[in-house]
Amino acid sequence: MSEVSEGYLLELLEACAACAPAPLYPAEYAKERNVDRAVLDAGLDELRRRGLVKFTEWVRERGQGYTPTELGRQALTSRHIPADAAPEPAGVASAEMTAYDRGEQVRGAVLWPGQPYASWTLLLINVLFFLGGGVYVVWHGLSLWDYSRGECISERNLPVLYELGALWPPRTVPESFLRHLLPTQWVRLILFLFLHAGLLHLMFNMSFLATISREIEAMWGWHRFLAIYFSAGIVSGCTIILISRLEQFRSPAEPITVGASGPIYGLFTAMAVWFSLNYEHLPDNLIEEWSQMIGINLVLLMAVNFVPSVSWQGHFGGAVGGFLAAMLLHVQRFHPSTTVRWLALAAVPLVPAAFLAAVFWQAGWF
Repeated sequence: MSEVSEGYLLELLEACAACAPAPLYPAEYAKERNVDRAVLDAGLDELRRRGLVKFTEWVRERGQGYTPTELGRQALTSRHIPADAAPEPAGVASAEMTAYDRGEQVRGAVLWPGQPYASWTLLLINVLFFLGGGVYVVWHGLSLWDYSRGECISERNLPVLYELGALWPPRTVPESFLRHLLPTQWVRLILFLFLHAGLLHLMFNMSFLATISREIEAMWGWHRFLAIYFSAGIVSGCTIILISRLEQFRSPAEPITVGASGPIYGLFTAMAVWFSLNYEHLPDNLIEEWSQMIGINLVLLMAVNFVPSVSWQGHFGGAVGGFLAAMLLHVQRFHPSTTVRWLALAAVPLVPAAFLAAVFWQAGWF
């Protein structure tokens, strides 16, 4: 950090050691020393990143405390601040996890998010699907320009997205009396998540995914991240089908639906769930920063639903699916009972399964 000098870091480390065995509380320290809180927080975050101080238990009215680590005490003895020595991530089993251990995992996810390999993979798959659609368009002698503008589903052209796997309720799960004539194409519930109606649609969804993915994947871990993504996506598709059949008496036309918006809404909901259940383990400055970020994105995501041709049904379903999966995975991660954790894990796939069962029930299959 260019704004925090090595000398200031050493001074802060000495201040933390001087408070021992009690921790240093930034709010109290800033008031007593009349120092800039932003610079103080930046210095403490840098010490924490280098493994020289660690958080102590959160204390209401006093906030987050800091105390030197063994590495920090060695740095005081040698009067030398190591350049970069981030602590190893905690690997404590949930049944043995203390409030401090949980706080370490929570803070580690925010301060050292790591590389979002699962997110990058999803982003790459979406781009490859779009390029594959372009190849399909060229192969069939259609307009690549129309495809890039999202005009591939107009009456003037072959319904390219439909052929590639777009969600269309009558063919995804047809009514029971038609199932012998129209075979079920439930695979569309997965394929439609990777298709986009034009380059602008793709860029909007992928930019949002790239912006928030690193933090969310670090919060949940790549395996929980993918579970939330696909649970939200399938619930999104099922919700589109359920609502479209309820609205048939008003509008018999059922447009096709494509896009990763449903899973993205689910990821955003999961991020909000994670923050609301774990914010007490974060420093005040991070709480304020994340609250503002979640608020801004919430306004943007709500505003998108008023754009013509946008599927608010899919967004709503994705948010619901992400919320349910996130709540279950939070229990699976932090509940002290091994039995409860396993039950919560087993319930995660039941979320999309329950919505799919509702679709088949509504279609009259049982």
